[in-house]
Amino acid sequence: MSPSSSSSSSCQLEASPFLETHYGLTSYESVKMFLLGPTIFIRVPIIILLLFMVAIHGFAATLFFDDMNLPLPAHRRAIVTSSRHYVRIILLLLGYITLDVRGYRENCTRDMHKGQKRIVYVFNHVSFVDSMLMLYFFQPCGVTKKSIARIPILGTAIRGFQNVLVERVEAGSEGANLVNVGARASNKTKLIAERVNDKRYPNMAVAPEGTTTNGRTVVKFKRGAFVPGAPVLPIVIRYPCRHHNVAWTLRNDLFAFVRMMCQFRNYVSVTVLPEYTPSAAERDDAELYANNVQRLFASELGAEPSNQDLATQFQLMQKGVKVSWDGRTILAPSDMKEHGYLVGSSEA
Repeated sequence: MSPSSSSSSSCQLEASPFLETHYGLTSYESVKMFLLGPTIFIRVPIIILLLFMVAIHGFAATLFFDDMNLPLPAHRRAIVTSSRHYVRIILLLLGYITLDVRGYRENCTRDMHKGQKRIVYVFNHVSFVDSMLMLYFFQPCGVTKKSIARIPILGTAIRGFQNVLVERVEAGSEGANLVNVGARASNKTKLIAERVNDKRYPNMAVAPEGTTTNGRTVVKFKRGAFVPGAPVLPIVIRYPCRHHNVAWTLRNDLFAFVRMMCQFRNYVSVTVLPEYTPSAAERDDAELYANNVQRLFASELGAEPSNQDLATQFQLMQKGVKVSWDGRTILAPSDMKEHGYLVGSSEA
């Protein structure tokens, strides 16, 4: 299915990129939860402590730095980026003992790291772990909701990394609808364009899907990261699994987190593809640019690009669609179970 298709079509719930039913809760999984569950009460406090240490680095880097609209000097930035080592320990505590990384040395150059070569890191969004991987390997500026920047400890760390803060209406919040759900496009696009072209800041990292999926394909890319017309560095993240998919889909988030923590180990693969330089046509047409990069990601994942997007996910959430705690049963209205749901009608 072409990502640029504007006609409506139907999708069965089992095939939705926002649902995961392939890895149900088995007897084997239950035994692991019984054995490893108690360790969560040890590991989680350590993770919180390490996040606090990251926040301390952010606080120290911004201490007596009055105007956060200005880029941090190099010595202050070094304080922030040194916190990446805490992030690696957090990943270890989450079960990611080894990190399978490909193409990093060949395709991510020193001048990209320093921000001397302006580029946008784009990655497919599967789990909350994605952000930790991006921070550990690339130390970029990111795009963050303003509401998250106000969270104690976490917000301090975000200010230290000088992320672009955007207004965002959450799919489950009061007053959300198909028009306003997600980051406000004009606000986000303008801020990203300004930051991408400002050599005083580190390069930006953006998840152009704007939401998380089950990781088997990529949903429609938003235009924001592609409007500036800068080259992008595609970063494909996979979470190989046999018993539990760590993807952040429509299900009970707490129970999914517990299941992730009760694996003997978790696996992740990060593939850094060669720099993608847009053609003249792509620089003039951000949607064309976004669609072509989406196809590149889908090809790397061995899948067809999806024409579903955040608005599609919002419709599922409005209907109360999610996967039950058993990991296999889809909770949804009977008509959706029988006929699926419409996609593509909301595409611009």
